[in-house]
Amino acid sequence: VQACAREARERGVVFETGCGRTHFSLESARKAFADGFLPQIISTDQVGYTFFHRPSGWLLLKVSTYLNLGMALEDAVKAVTYTPAAVYGILDEAGTLEEGRPADVAVFSVEDRPFSLEDLYGESLRMEKLCVPMATVKQGVPVFQQIYFGI
Repeated sequence: VQACAREARERGVVFETGCGRTHFSLESARKAFADGFLPQIISTDQVGYTFFHRPSGWLLLKVSTYLNLGMALEDAVKAVTYTPAAVYGILDEAGTLEEGRPADVAVFSVEDRPFSLEDLYGESLRMEKLCVPMATVKQGVPVFQQIYFGI
């Protein structure tokens, strides 16, 4: 990681992944992780033509990727909830589970599911953990539930 990136982070610049299909390199991610430079926000940077195309895909695939690269679960969850809400100044609307806040919640499990991810540059990552969506609650109302959730 170049010194200017570290200096920018020290000045308060927030680094997010923005890792859509063409904007993601496992080689770069591995180098950043090895240098202790982890993302503060995990996002997909997804656009219409990349829906469901690897390595783009859904947000939990990105969380799974960063977990398998070595990011702690707590840090990954913070990077898709609290930190984006804080950066956008909407903590009163999102990003926390505090009493009195909107009850928009995504429930997922981290499962032992071997999975291989390849980027567009020929690099691959053998993942052992996969984040699987279990339920979604929007404004306090369940809007999705995995068929085997709670069984």
